[in-house]
Amino acid sequence: MKAFHTIATPHRDIQEGRFTLDIYAADLWEVLKGRAPKDYSDKDEFFTKTYFTDELNKLLDIVEKRLKSKGGDPVLHLKTPFGGGKTHTLIALYHKAKEWKAKPVVIVGEKLNTGSTLNDFETPWGMIEQQATGKLDKFKGYVPPGGEQIRNLLDAHGPVMILMDEMIPYLNKCELISRELDYNFTTVVIDFIKSLADEVSSIGNCSFVFTTTPSNPNDKTQRGMEIIQQLQDVTGRRDIARVPIKDEEVAMIIRRRLFSNIDEKEAKKVVRMFVDYAVKNSILPTDVESSEYKKSFEDSYPFMPEVIDALYHRWGSFPNFQRTRGVLRLLALVVSAVKDKNIPYISLADFDLSVPAIRNDLTKHIGDEYNTIIDQDISGVNSGASKVNHGSGDSYKGLQLGTRTATAIFMYSFSGGIERGITTQEAKRIATVYDHTASTITDILDSLNKKLFYMRYEAGKYYYTNEPNLNMILITKMENIKEGKVSENLENLFRSNLANTKLKTYFSFNSTGDIPDGEGFKLVIFHDKKNAQLKEYLEKKGSTPRVNRNTVFFLTPISTEKYKLENLIKEYLAWENISHDNTIKLSLTQMRQVENSLNDTRQKLPGSVRNAYRVVQIPDKTGFVEFDIGIQTSSRTKLDDEIYEHLISDKKILSKISPIALNTKYLTKNDYVEIDNIYRTSLSTVGEIRYASEIVLHNSIQEGVKEGIFGLGRLDGDKPVCKHFEVHIPELIYGDQIIIKGDICRKQIEENKPTVNIDEGGPRGEHSPDVKDGGEDTSVEGEDKGEETEGTPTETFKKTVSLSFDLPHGKSSDIARMLNLLQHHYKSLKLDISASDGQMSEQDYENKIQETLRQLGIEK
Repeated sequence: MKAFHTIATPHRDIQEGRFTLDIYAADLWEVLKGRAPKDYSDKDEFFTKTYFTDELNKLLDIVEKRLKSKGGDPVLHLKTPFGGGKTHTLIALYHKAKEWKAKPVVIVGEKLNTGSTLNDFETPWGMIEQQATGKLDKFKGYVPPGGEQIRNLLDAHGPVMILMDEMIPYLNKCELISRELDYNFTTVVIDFIKSLADEVSSIGNCSFVFTTTPSNPNDKTQRGMEIIQQLQDVTGRRDIARVPIKDEEVAMIIRRRLFSNIDEKEAKKVVRMFVDYAVKNSILPTDVESSEYKKSFEDSYPFMPEVIDALYHRWGSFPNFQRTRGVLRLLALVVSAVKDKNIPYISLADFDLSVPAIRNDLTKHIGDEYNTIIDQDISGVNSGASKVNHGSGDSYKGLQLGTRTATAIFMYSFSGGIERGITTQEAKRIATVYDHTASTITDILDSLNKKLFYMRYEAGKYYYTNEPNLNMILITKMENIKEGKVSENLENLFRSNLANTKLKTYFSFNSTGDIPDGEGFKLVIFHDKKNAQLKEYLEKKGSTPRVNRNTVFFLTPISTEKYKLENLIKEYLAWENISHDNTIKLSLTQMRQVENSLNDTRQKLPGSVRNAYRVVQIPDKTGFVEFDIGIQTSSRTKLDDEIYEHLISDKKILSKISPIALNTKYLTKNDYVEIDNIYRTSLSTVGEIRYASEIVLHNSIQEGVKEGIFGLGRLDGDKPVCKHFEVHIPELIYGDQIIIKGDICRKQIEENKPTVNIDEGGPRGEHSPDVKDGGEDTSVEGEDKGEETEGTPTETFKKTVSLSFDLPHGKSSDIARMLNLLQHHYKSLKLDISASDGQMSEQDYENKIQETLRQLGIEK
């Protein structure tokens, strides 16, 4: 589409920015005195910029015939709403009078001289004589002439065209002076007008055109209304009421007044393209055929039909809004503001409310407080609409869709009656841009509904008011929420979003002593990352050094996401506050909005916690390694469990380790290594391998022994003695055992074969081969091996074991081995522990006893 200003050429004064708003203020008296702008005083200029409506042509024809004694109605009453084009019509008649060789007589009541006494008053009869004859002689004074005198004057100087306008202000002043007289001077003037109408009707070449629309539509006093009615009544028998402008002609009048030339072919092309686009996007008015809308657009181009409709009918219904003059003034400002923009047509969304003259022309009808509202919601640099512009995606940022849509809503929000608001379909039609789908505006409306402070949505329509909406109330509530309340709710969110099974999690603590030093993995949550603080909690447990440092992980937030989370918590608390605040008067729609927003923010909180607190600080030999677990993909997994799964999958914690890796790590330079030392080192030395549990290590040892990668045994003094090699180990592995190089085990087998448990196809257990080299077969002939023979004692089994004893001091490790054996044979093992004759601190009991049980998942 071509830019509108290449199709519709604005008048030069608009193009050059030289126009003044007074050129749209038609004034018949100023034309008479030769002081009016050229647009009105110059006949050719005036008619160039005048659109001849059907009624104007008819009215000119009637008056011309009358002045030429060819018939025509003698008395014409122009009845228009305020700003309905009556003065422009009178000026057209004034210029035509000279063309018709008639003498124009102009009486503009509000311009007549008045004073504190009757002698100071200029009278309508005096003005008629002065303008008809060039002097004031017989019609001097405040006593009006009789009918015969009026007839003689008009006959002698005909043809005469009398134009009477703005008489209501004059009659109001007559009412004031009447209080000092013995009679009512207002009635005298009205009687004169009646006589004038009567005499004009009897003269063939005389025309009387008058108006009764008050210049001040706010004058609603009882006497003022009576005067208007009296003036209308006195000519009621003879006048013909004419309405110079029909609604459907307004657009054509405006086009002629503002544009010097319009390329109709190109204009129709733009309109056709838009209508096709509108049909495709289903945004045309539902009660109008596309052909009808197309015709309206062609008539109003470069303005969309909604521009004329909103200004003429909605804004034009304000008492002080002059429909024709006011619309012209405003649209001249709009055209001047957008004349250099590459837009194919002008919609209400193109009204630049940041231009003071445009904004003031509107706010003077609705209240000065809307200047601040416009800045805050629509046109300001930090306005809600501006924020929507920036948040609408790279493809739309330059289109200012937030500002366009908010402006369209504003322009549809006001009228002098009850009509207000814009539907989604109307907003899409007005604010959309041709190169993008209109459905984008739906998303923009949703964003505006959350960002703007004075826009409301009720009964399917968006509109502005001067009362803060829920967004403003929400912001106020959020600003008054204490940080302590935010922290308290964050703790509650952590409590509900943590499993505390595989990772024991700590989020509420005051010192390093609050974090236990047990063997289980711990996740300590900090609300910001400070390496010195992390290092302190890693290395200390209260006043003592921390032992199991390799079991500690730290969780820190991403600062930007944390800010969003805190705001979301505040928003949730604010909605909760609003829902319980009985002092706020809410509509049913707003109540539903509060309820929906409360539920929506409540549902978002867990995910927001997860996306904010997602950086795991993993202690390493060089400091801390950051591990970002990424954005949430499933809401069903608790935060700490998800972190644990990530640590497992990323090999930060091993759920399995190959025996070859164990052999390489521990036996490359050593003949043997204590199993307990391997495990303890993994707990205490930062950066060492972390095993998901001790069983992971034991499983790897069992596999390595079976495969002959290394052996399992004990120390005899300082000598490793291999007990198991290349064999499945049936019993559990104890921490005081050692793994031994495979070569050493093989050598010991050769040197002392019976002492080492190896797998040669015999039964599992201590190696006792069935047949020794050179020995005899000990089996009985005819017996089935493995079956009981007569006299063989039957093996018995204990199904339960019950023991109660005092534990000898220093023998806990031996008892542990016994417990391992029992647990190997029995599924259920219950311990009752009673300790006395000593003492331990409450802190040690909590951190070392209770915490160990918690980490093991043991319920007391």
